[in-house]
Amino acid sequence: FSIASGNLALFYPNGEQFTSYVETAVQRDRERQEKEFAQQERDLQKQRADRERQEKEFAQQQRDLAQQQRDLAEATLEEERRKNQQLRDR
Repeated sequence: FSIASGNLALFYPNGEQFTSYVETAVQRDRERQEKEFAQQERDLQKQRADRERQEKEFAQQQRDLAQQQRDLAEATLEEERRKNQQLRDR
């Protein structure tokens, strides 16, 4: 232990100073806040990844739908051509 400026300081055998209740509480609150912040960061990263995946899926669905519409238009056009050809052949 030591006394400096009228304050008593206690030390562990390894030389590390004991902390007061207030210092311990402040440290505990800081660690809790750091953990919460880290969890929020992980949650945010997951949300970003989910949003990116959903955007990619939506874009693929849009491409698929556009292809289906082109295929349907082509099939309809081909059917009309076939009907017109049958009418001409009569």
